[in-house]
Amino acid sequence: MKTPPYCEQSEQSVLGSLLQEPDRIFDIDYMESKMFYFEKHQEIFSKMKSLLDQRKEVDIITVSTGVKEFDIGYLGELITTAFTASHIKTYGSVVKDKYLRRKLILSGDKITSAGYNESLDSVKELELAKSIIDNSIGDSIIDTANDIDNLSNSVFEDFITKKERIASGSSLGIETGFSFMNFEPGNLVAINALPKMGKSILVTNIACNSSFNHKTLFFSFEMSKTEITQRMIAHTNRTRLSPIQNIEIEEELMAEHVGTFKRSCPNLKIVDITYTIDEVYRMCKKEKALNGLELVVIDYAQITGDNLELVPKCQHVTRISKRIAQDMNCVVVLLSQFNREGKREFFPRSDQILGGESVVQNCNQVFILHNATVSDENNSTKDIEPIYILRKTHDRSSNKPKADYYLKREQDIMTFTQEQYPPNWIS
Repeated sequence: MKTPPYCEQSEQSVLGSLLQEPDRIFDIDYMESKMFYFEKHQEIFSKMKSLLDQRKEVDIITVSTGVKEFDIGYLGELITTAFTASHIKTYGSVVKDKYLRRKLILSGDKITSAGYNESLDSVKELELAKSIIDNSIGDSIIDTANDIDNLSNSVFEDFITKKERIASGSSLGIETGFSFMNFEPGNLVAINALPKMGKSILVTNIACNSSFNHKTLFFSFEMSKTEITQRMIAHTNRTRLSPIQNIEIEEELMAEHVGTFKRSCPNLKIVDITYTIDEVYRMCKKEKALNGLELVVIDYAQITGDNLELVPKCQHVTRISKRIAQDMNCVVVLLSQFNREGKREFFPRSDQILGGESVVQNCNQVFILHNATVSDENNSTKDIEPIYILRKTHDRSSNKPKADYYLKREQDIMTFTQEQYPPNWIS
């Protein structure tokens, strides 16, 4: 009797990759424990999935708890078996291939057994054989065909959309309302600032401006839906925020403001529940499949629901945000905050971003927002209207040099406007 097909090393490499980088589970989201040939591998994978679903850490200690018939040293061996977690798709495809081959063999045995059963009508035997094949491997074949079909349709629809936008003179990227910000699908853009610099106002402007033409999902982990919506209503009507918050305007005028907001942002959705970044990934994937998704805003990295230390958390959030951009072929704008101990009178540097160089390396573009008026030691700019500098420190999507852009915002107005030139007091 022949041994059923399997690849022990590929199974070990999948599990080892997940122990190295648990968020790689999204690269093999099709995989089930039954696809593993070895029972202990099935049990380990099931435990990993359970921990991830419960938003718990995945490591050799947590996985070994409750898993029978092997010692903790085996999990350590699994980590070293995987050459690199970035190859998990390859490892997973081998495991799935062997699983489908085992199912094919099992289906063949059932069909052979039915062929020898002369008590059955031959036509019914053929129907039974077709049913066995459909039930055992048909789903995988159909899923692949559907993927190709959906991909072809998506490519064609994207082609038509881009052609129409070129014909109308529009940009192919996400239009943000700022001439220097046209982001390409698949890009991760980081906007960093010290506290109270107006980064949330800037991204609400971007989300509102973009959502007129682009499907936009705004994750607010700092403010409620009501607070964000009030800011957006103020922005789209170019009016002050405090009268809206304090119920100081007439009902008719508020109704007009709300109507303007609705017409300006028809493709906007807001989420204010503090999810982990892995849950954000799943929500984006579902939204992309059901309604389409072109822009994701995450406000902000340090306060997602991930139970990690601050620096590893920023690195993890940035890594998954990059995968959202790539897997969903959308733009992700990720806000991040510098350490609160940073001195406001000095312009922050990109190497001071929490998470360090690994965060910057994952981003296609990196911006730093700073209020230029707080950098004057003699307070000579105290009575000058605030000017904000948005400094682009990295841009991997083009050969454009680093640059400073100048923004202005009036007190209590939730709108940044772009200035062509810096004021003469900025050197």
